[in-house]
Amino acid sequence: MDQPGRSRPLTAYQGDEPYVFVSYAHEDQDVVFPEIQWLNDQGFNVWFDKGISPGARWSDELARSLQESTLFLYFGTPNSVDSRHCQDEINLALDGDKPTITVYLQETELTPGLKLRLSSHQAIFKHELSDQEYRDKLITGISSHVQHEPGEYVANHPASNATVNTRSIIVKFGLLSAAVLAVGLLMFLQWGSDSTSITESVSDKQTVNKAKTGKGPADSEGAIRGISVAVLPFNNLSEDANKGYFSDGLVEDISTELSRFTELQVIPSRVTYPYRGTTDVLAAATELGATYVIVGSVRLSEAAVRINAQLIEVTTGRQYWTETYDREMTIANLFQIQTDVATRVAGTLADSTGVLNRVGSDKNRAVPTDELAAYDCVLRGYAYFALHDDESHLIARECLERAVELDPGYADVWALLAYMYREEFHHKRNLEAEPLKRASQTALHAIDLDPTNATARYAMALTQFSLGNFPAGMAQADRALELNPNDATLMAALAVYITHGGELDRGVELARRAQALNPLTPDWVHMVRAAAHYQKGEYRECLDAVSRWTQGRDAQWYFHKAAALGQLDQRQEAAVVLAELNRIDPSFAGDPIGELRRYLGREELVLLYLEGLEKAGLEVSARTTSE
Repeated sequence: MDQPGRSRPLTAYQGDEPYVFVSYAHEDQDVVFPEIQWLNDQGFNVWFDKGISPGARWSDELARSLQESTLFLYFGTPNSVDSRHCQDEINLALDGDKPTITVYLQETELTPGLKLRLSSHQAIFKHELSDQEYRDKLITGISSHVQHEPGEYVANHPASNATVNTRSIIVKFGLLSAAVLAVGLLMFLQWGSDSTSITESVSDKQTVNKAKTGKGPADSEGAIRGISVAVLPFNNLSEDANKGYFSDGLVEDISTELSRFTELQVIPSRVTYPYRGTTDVLAAATELGATYVIVGSVRLSEAAVRINAQLIEVTTGRQYWTETYDREMTIANLFQIQTDVATRVAGTLADSTGVLNRVGSDKNRAVPTDELAAYDCVLRGYAYFALHDDESHLIARECLERAVELDPGYADVWALLAYMYREEFHHKRNLEAEPLKRASQTALHAIDLDPTNATARYAMALTQFSLGNFPAGMAQADRALELNPNDATLMAALAVYITHGGELDRGVELARRAQALNPLTPDWVHMVRAAAHYQKGEYRECLDAVSRWTQGRDAQWYFHKAAALGQLDQRQEAAVVLAELNRIDPSFAGDPIGELRRYLGREELVLLYLEGLEKAGLEVSARTTSE
């Protein structure tokens, strides 16, 4: 590789060393070429379509270059989503299990198919990051696949150039040393008195899972229930070897937070501890019986903490996710950093629409329902969370109905089936008789099977909201969030109804937390802010929130926008929105009050939105079935 800082001409790589294949839309070349040039300047070998030889067959040359590349780098923009060439390149890369990174240069709405396919691969949202954060993430992501000599790129963090008062260093070092000794003594006493006590207080769920599952969660007849995850001790890359206590605590916290997801078997950290320093992580994970292994490193300095984590599939060695967390460090926030990073790792990986469930859903999407185990049907349920359409709902519901017969004691299956029944009512998807009655009975059975199952409580909460019983719904929502505060998708959905219930500030805060936990949280989370602004009379802010909500534009999207426009007396624009609402949901015009009740639940809120819709030009004449 060329030395960094030595600018290389913008030409496609043609050698035999590992290289990055870049996919982009030609309309974006003015913004993509500087990115390619920057990667060239950092010493990376980059191939893009300017490297096709004159007279060569275009498609054959593209395919060969992609297949021989080490990494597929896709620059996501609205133009590239519309590009047939980019879609073909993405499909070829993913069908060939090519390591993939997507860089979103601007806010981009993917098609449902692209979103599902790309969601299990690393994504970098350049438009949401500072230039420094973006460069760090890009270098880290590419370097994990393509060889890159240490020191080629040095992050320009303020902490690295700052001059530090000598006395401050001495004081901080003394405090940090005291903290190390205190934590070390506590761990020693706990370990010495009872080798299981370090994790016993937080691993009840892990122990239950292990007892009922063995190497892979299963019932007494051996039906597969979920996957197993091992978090190996993180490498301590700090200059001071005594700072290993922080990485040990981080691993403990990640294991604990992951264990809140009942569909996972998390191998306790006390079991993975003996594998500290192993150079063969796949062999270690195989011995532990893990399906996936999480590995990482921690580097502490006086001013900062850098944590790197990776998720690897054990049987294939394929890396599905990597992330670097940089935090400014003080003695006061050291353990808060540990907690914060642990919850973000757990949320990103194990959330209902997180990496693990998306990978599993992607793998079994082509398998016929009658060939799937109960856990595979759980994955079909989680796939619906991401796709949220009629087809995926029907597939998931039928699979889960079969799964409760295959494994009647599996609470996760009953919980997701209850959610599918409630969705029949809420979105009129594949509607059959008495959906809320079936949803309530099925959720109750799931809770009876496992009172600690957060998804079951979630399904019951939504069902109660749809029944108009907000106090009961709130109680179930609170319990769901208490049992699992790391599932960002469930948190975002509950935030919608907590906001509908009138707890505006709490709903908005939960939505913010959901987005912080998992960057892949569906963007209908912006409905929370839209509803809060509308209820406060902040109609322009409501429209801004609606504009950020691009996925799943159902009736709710349209009536939020139309009502806000009506309140602002923008009737002409509102009429266009109302016409589109009536086109996608003709029943809304026939019974607007009934439809608003379906989505909002609370009568006071129904009347508030109806006021805006009438100002927008909606004629409310057919009230007979609603009043």
